[in-house]
Amino acid sequence: MLDVLMSRREDGSLKFSVFRKPTHTDQYLMLDSHHPLEHKMGVIRTLRHRADHIITTQEDRTAENEHLKTVLSISGYTKWAWQSPGRNKLTPHPRTHTDTRPKGHVTLPFVAGVTEAISRKIRKAGVAVHSRPHTTIRRLLVAPKDKDSTEYKCGVVYHLSCEDCDAQYVGETERALKKRLTEHKRDYSPVAQHMEAHKHKPGQNVTILDRESRWFERGVKEAVYIRSRSPSLNRDQGRRRLPPPIYNTHVSRDLVTSRRPLDNPTWS
Repeated sequence: MLDVLMSRREDGSLKFSVFRKPTHTDQYLMLDSHHPLEHKMGVIRTLRHRADHIITTQEDRTAENEHLKTVLSISGYTKWAWQSPGRNKLTPHPRTHTDTRPKGHVTLPFVAGVTEAISRKIRKAGVAVHSRPHTTIRRLLVAPKDKDSTEYKCGVVYHLSCEDCDAQYVGETERALKKRLTEHKRDYSPVAQHMEAHKHKPGQNVTILDRESRWFERGVKEAVYIRSRSPSLNRDQGRRRLPPPIYNTHVSRDLVTSRRPLDNPTWS
């Protein structure tokens, strides 16, 4: 009985209409907002469907439609949008052996002018495509959790440097960065061996080059940074061996170092 206002007539019968709270604002998705067109048409379909299936009298249904036209026009919806609400939901029917089902489903972030073209190509392959807004006010403003300090960040590719020479080290870790840095003080670490052999001091800052929670992708990023920076303290090219075409392609050092570093923790 959601959104339903029930009234009793004088003859004892019931009349149904749409119910709105006194605080209802009649604000809906703006037509000029950066959302897929089917989402905007869905607003009209939903409101019309509610009016057609809840309201029992033609008089109330006409009044509801006029109210919807007025409030939707404030949100930018034109007469065309009201008269062309998009594809109606098909009536369910028993499937037969001739019915074709989608080969799969894919959800794409919506970018006007791009997502539509990509969706048409994917649908030709028999895959159902759904769009969703990517950059929203909630994504930009709402942060339910406090941000971790840099030394407690997990799943990172990091860079160490020597304070007295050009020696560098690039590594990755799934655990908290602070815990990984303590391991570089142990005797078997190439960083500790360099500091001990040359009586050098470790640099005061540690730079996080990238963040990646997935194990495979993080190993690839580590290998790319090792390839581009050629750190002298690394004993190998990382735990992921890149394909020969990538090794034969020069990776610009400026492209990698231009990444804005996060707040650097002290590891010495």
